[in-house]
Amino acid sequence: MDGIQYGARVTNFTSPKEYAAIVDAILNSTTFASRTMRMAKPFNKTTMRKNVKVSRTNQGQWFQGLTTLNSSAVQTTIQLEFGQNLYTAPIVDVLDEAFARETSDKTVDEPGFRYEETISETMQDLSDAMYGVGSSTMPLGLGAIVDDGTNKSNYGGQSRTTYDMLNATVTDSSGIISLAKMATMEDAISDTGEKETMTTWLTTQSIWNLYESLLTPTITTNASTVGYNKLGVSDFSISKPGQLKGGLGFTALTFRGVPIIKDKACTSGVLFGLNEHYLNWYGRNKVPAGWKGELKNISLGKAKVIENRQKMPSSSHGFFRQSKKFMVQQAGSVERIYLVGQMLSWAPRRQGKLTGITSIA
Repeated sequence: MDGIQYGARVTNFTSPKEYAAIVDAILNSTTFASRTMRMAKPFNKTTMRKNVKVSRTNQGQWFQGLTTLNSSAVQTTIQLEFGQNLYTAPIVDVLDEAFARETSDKTVDEPGFRYEETISETMQDLSDAMYGVGSSTMPLGLGAIVDDGTNKSNYGGQSRTTYDMLNATVTDSSGIISLAKMATMEDAISDTGEKETMTTWLTTQSIWNLYESLLTPTITTNASTVGYNKLGVSDFSISKPGQLKGGLGFTALTFRGVPIIKDKACTSGVLFGLNEHYLNWYGRNKVPAGWKGELKNISLGKAKVIENRQKMPSSSHGFFRQSKKFMVQQAGSVERIYLVGQMLSWAPRRQGKLTGITSIA
């Protein structure tokens, strides 16, 4: 054949109509990232700061008559501080490929596909980061937040050695998962009060299967017959099989009424116990004043080209899109997706994890 020959970047977008819906099968599911982004909160400061109580004043007293009364001024708080992190991914188009795609049987929106593809890959990268320990350029992940100082000795600018309330509960499971160990973990990180109890267990597919094998045969048979419970994608509700109508939900088992969900990105051998009242993604939701002609907010609603992608409607997700720029010395263009935000917990002591799980007793 004479002339330029094109590969999949062109031919995959000039296919018959029955192939127009592109199923995004190569990306791993992003259960935790998707759920966390749905419940994102705004990052609306230069840095996120919060005063956290770390001790009592111990000045209150019972008294009688002319007893000398306590009147000392006591420092009881420290300030946690977190900065933002930024991620970017390009969307590149080549001029001669764009010409080659302009055919009479064009049925796939190639620019739309590239856009949604970049968003999906960004979500996968974010999902991986959400299990990491973070760095100067990467956001904090569960490896840093659900930690006892092993991975990250300082948290929010404060020493975990000095302030042990910044430590999560980390327990070496010695290879074994058991209901007793899970109960001990939940008791350690929970307290009385509406927001002080666990909301979610999070783990790998293999550990999820191990836990299922611990359940009584009646429960296991019932789940396989009528279906599993579903955890709401953006709340703490649990729906029984058949109750979730017209909505999305993550497949869940339960322990003491707390849902257990699985995520392919989850750290191997780990079962996280999370209180999502105190664990959030904080994302930027406003374009800086000097960039309003260059950047715009992205709506993360239902994908139009790639199927099977989670919807993430929070306006504080932190996604922005830079307008297309033509390359100066090359026949092509580039636009960019930006993600700006930070994941953090104001109460690490309400988080925990069992590590080293490989089997049941």
